[in-house]
Order: sequence, then C-alpha cells, then structure tokens
Amino acid sequence: MKVLALHGAGGSPSDWEKVVAELDGEHEIVPLSLEGPWEWESVLDRIEPHADGNPAVLGMSLGGMVAALWGRRHPECPAVIDIDGHGVPTQLQRHVNPDLAAIAGLREMFT
Repeated sequence: MKVLALHGAGGSPSDWEKVVAELDGEHEIVPLSLEGPWEWESVLDRIEPHADGNPAVLGMSLGGMVAALWGRRHPECPAVIDIDGHGVPTQLQRHVNPDLAAIAGLREMFT
C-alpha cells in the first residue's frame, strides 16, 4: 500500500527515513515536504499530485493535523494515521464541556 508520510512543524521528509527502511518491501512510504504557504487548503492541494492510487496518510504532529484534514477531504482514504497530533484544526474539540469533577479527581490522583 502506498502511504504518504507528513512530517511535523520544523521537520522534513528525512524524519521518516527509519520508517521507510523498516517498511521497505511491505509498503511504499512517500515522505512529503510540507513547506509553506500554510493555508490548510493550499497544503492539501499540494499533496493531491502525490495521491494517485488512493494512499493511506500518516502524519506526525502538525502533519497529523494535515492527515486528519486529508481524511475529511477524502473519505475514501483507506487509513489516516495521526501520530502525536492534535485532531482536526477546523472543528471544536470534544472537550468543550469537560467533566470538571472528573478532572479534579485526576488531579488529586496524580499530585
């Protein structure tokens, strides 16, 4: 399977060298550069030419956010993998109304 690999902020395609080496022969890992400009749609548009064959998308941190947006744009994508990411940057997060009592209990447990 072809997998597009997206680095985090301040990273580069070379960040994926060990992953490419480890999965060589099993998957075609294609590390991409996420250099600016940094409008979300512009970044996704620059990925499109590399997306032949409906690849999976793997992203680290900021690249994970881009991967999540890719999955929204391409629901047919076979897999979106967000490593240490922050979710979809254009939607409210799930914890808009957090359970404050539960959070207080966790704080007590870990202090």
